[in-house]
Amino acid sequence: MNKKLLILDLDGTLYQLKGGSYNNSPLKPAILARAKAFIGNKLNKDEFGAEEILNHVQNTFKEGVSIGLEKSYGLDRYEYFNFVWDLEPSSFIVRVGDVKQTLERLATEFKLVLVSDAPKIWVTRVLKELDLVQIFGNNVYTGEGDIRKDHGNRFQFICEKYETEFKNTISVGDQESTDIIPPKALGVTTVYVGSEKSNYADHSIDDILQLPNVLNSRNYLEVLAQYLGESVADKKIKNLGGTSDSKTVSVDGQILKIGLSGEINKELANYQKYQQALDNYNDYFPQVELVYSQEGQSILKIENLGNDNFEQNLRLSQVEDELKLVKSNERILLNLRQIYNETKNPDKDKAELFFTELIQALKINLHKAGLWSELEGKYKRILENKHLYLNNLTSGLAHKDLSAANIIIRQDKAYFIDPRPAFPYLGSSEALGNVAIDLAGLQVSVFRKNLELKKNNSLVSLQSLVERIEKELDYYIKQQKAFSKSFWHLCQIVWYSVYSACKCEYCTSAERCWLYDEMVIKLKKLISE
Repeated sequence: MNKKLLILDLDGTLYQLKGGSYNNSPLKPAILARAKAFIGNKLNKDEFGAEEILNHVQNTFKEGVSIGLEKSYGLDRYEYFNFVWDLEPSSFIVRVGDVKQTLERLATEFKLVLVSDAPKIWVTRVLKELDLVQIFGNNVYTGEGDIRKDHGNRFQFICEKYETEFKNTISVGDQESTDIIPPKALGVTTVYVGSEKSNYADHSIDDILQLPNVLNSRNYLEVLAQYLGESVADKKIKNLGGTSDSKTVSVDGQILKIGLSGEINKELANYQKYQQALDNYNDYFPQVELVYSQEGQSILKIENLGNDNFEQNLRLSQVEDELKLVKSNERILLNLRQIYNETKNPDKDKAELFFTELIQALKINLHKAGLWSELEGKYKRILENKHLYLNNLTSGLAHKDLSAANIIIRQDKAYFIDPRPAFPYLGSSEALGNVAIDLAGLQVSVFRKNLELKKNNSLVSLQSLVERIEKELDYYIKQQKAFSKSFWHLCQIVWYSVYSACKCEYCTSAERCWLYDEMVIKLKKLISE
């Protein structure tokens, strides 16, 4: 079976620039300074004269400075590129989680081609910096020639070269004018990468890590039919959603997670870590089984524990529900104690590895939230005081996404679903974790629900649950010495950064903007303390 063609942009798609965009990044003044130096050297102009020529070319040719200098002044565009873009990417780029792992998963189903209007010298260096050279191989096309995205002729050229029909091609990028509108006019499926929803693209995603989820959603019913061995037309299918890179559905009472094999195998491995470490695994997590794996797609069957979700219980709670919520909260906290005591590891190197994971996640989130320039100094202060966060830090298995939405209440027990290999917005991590990150995830999610409830009904409050989670810290900090107050503070910061970084339609809708703003305010306050 021929693979579909996946055309990927580079700048702003596979990584972000410091400052959030080219115009706001330190790369722009660096490029302009080197462009003026090139012009001055080649045309024997002083700084003022070189700047005058550059401004003239920009006004006439817009972004096509190299073309303008070639046509108007006879300067070789390739020589221009090799001088002006001779920069080290590490000073200008921000990684967006584990892009390499995301692309490796996609490569099992798609033919990956990188297409950028940036010059070869820059593209090559960025790919090396991101460790993506082997993924694309020779399937890299840069912007020195006359076949460019901004000329409108690049996509037809690529499809013809790879003998792929437009309908079997997908274009992914962050610029509507070059990555979305031209290929869409040809019949190519388009995916826009950015914090805002595109008015032109077929799909919009916040970052490249969400791409497998979008592409998977296009064919999950076909995979489901192959697994069941019959049509799904008459089946009762309910989409259970979620935030992972796969589709979770209920089919006649069965809970099935469908996605790329690499993603599903990773999900299975997450559960298996707990199975191997916990004597009473069934008291904390559902049973899971890999039931289908063909042509790069897999299905994970997950034990149906019912639909009594802790988040729903919080959201729909009334005054008379307080006792039930208190009992559920206690059960959750007891689970965390037992998991900690069975999996704690005194290895200091592993503890430091988890600190690094959280710091990486925080940096990504601050950039995604558009807060990096404002809070970079606070972030650096955390790094400078690393020893405070590592004090008494003990590793242990952590869920890493323990919001109320990932907790099922069944009779007198609480079950955790969808454990992650790494903190949200990071693709992978070798670190075990620490119980503090799960306590913080739980507390912040309950705090959010409390804000929502109080806005609609002043008589209902979840504050006692928030305070109970805070009180639980005494057990870990004073008795177990599992982490320090400083590390707990960091975990809260990182969790509020997650909600500040999320700019999906749900979180930023008109009726919920106030809650998003509250998360940003809370983040700024905590990171400044």
